[in-house]
Order: sequence, then C-alpha cells, then structure tokens
Amino acid sequence: MAKKYKYDIAFSVAEEDLPVAVSIAAELKMRNISYYLYTEHRAANLGKSLLEITGEIYTGMAKYVLMITSSTFVNKYWAGIESQFVQSSGKKRDAYILQIRVDNTQVDGLSRHIVFEDWKDNASEIAGLIAEKLALLKPLLPQKLIKLLAGIILSLLVAVLIYWKNGDKGSSSVSLTHIMDSAFCKLDTVKKNKSAVLLSLLLLTIGKVMN
Repeated sequence: MAKKYKYDIAFSVAEEDLPVAVSIAAELKMRNISYYLYTEHRAANLGKSLLEITGEIYTGMAKYVLMITSSTFVNKYWAGIESQFVQSSGKKRDAYILQIRVDNTQVDGLSRHIVFEDWKDNASEIAGLIAEKLALLKPLLPQKLIKLLAGIILSLLVAVLIYWKNGDKGSSSVSLTHIMDSAFCKLDTVKKNKSAVLLSLLLLTIGKVMN
C-alpha cells in the first residue's frame, strides 16, 4: 500500500530566498497542491523544537522536497541542517529532492548530476512541472475503485453461474436480468456510498447461494 503523506511538497529555503518560495507556493495553491512552508506555520510551531520539526517534515511528511538553492542557502546554518535531513532521506527515496537553482552555487552532498530547474521568475512553470510529476504517482484508477469494480464483476459472474445452474429461468426467484439491473442500478450510487454498493452486491450473491 502506498504511503500517505501530509504534504505533496515541503520547501527547503533560506530566509533571504523566501520570495521565490512564496511565489511558487501561490501557484501550487492554485493547483490544489499541498505544501509546507515554515512561514505559514508560525503559530503551530511556536515553542516546539526546530530540530524535531525539521526532522518530521523532511524525513516523512512530504512526497518531495523543493530545495531552493543559492549562495545564501549554502551559507545559512539552518538551511544546512535542513539539507542534511533532506539528503539523508533522499538516499532512501528516488527523485525526492527537486532542486530550484537561484544561482550556480553547488550544494555540498547534492549530486551535480541531478536534473534541476533554474529560477527565472517562472513560478507558474515550476508549479506546472510539479503538478505533472505528482500526476505520475497516481494510478489510472484509485485502488478503492478497482476493488469495487472487481467485487461487482465477481458478484455478477457468480450470479450468472447460479442462474445457469438453476436451469429453469421461470423458476428462478431472482432472475439474471433482475440481478444485473440491481447491480447496475447500484453502480449509479458509487460516488455516494462505494462501500454500501459492494456490500449490497456481496449480500445479494451470498443470499442467492444460501437459497
């Protein structure tokens, strides 16, 4: 089962480069992409350990870290702490660090061979790329819907087998047509209550078998 993350993106940025992060964050918000930017959590973080917060955010709460690097970033003490957490987690996860370079300053420990994007006041373009990358993580069909459809198909197959076993169409207390109509009627309510649909179909099948 895929891990659930609280945020799609966590920003790692020096205070001096915050305008870059804020611009990108605004574009992410327009696309309904969840993110963590420390300036938006001042009240929640007040009184907490910075080390603990940093560890939680950058090692398990976000799908990706958007690291905004610059000459300022590499010389800031806390940005260095963030970078250590991020890189440690990045060793265990593929393409975890998404680098946005404000300038050409190299970050210690960060491979020169990682594909990056340059900051060119292009917040909308960067947010679009992030949206595309996140879309690659999503299956064509949600797992719950796949399970639901599998249950419905199984129920219909069992119903067909039962109907054929009975032989006499007229003697069947619940006709194949009735079973199928019921199943497809219930399909219309999938968005309202998926669990109830699956349960109803399974109970219908079990009831028929018991009869």
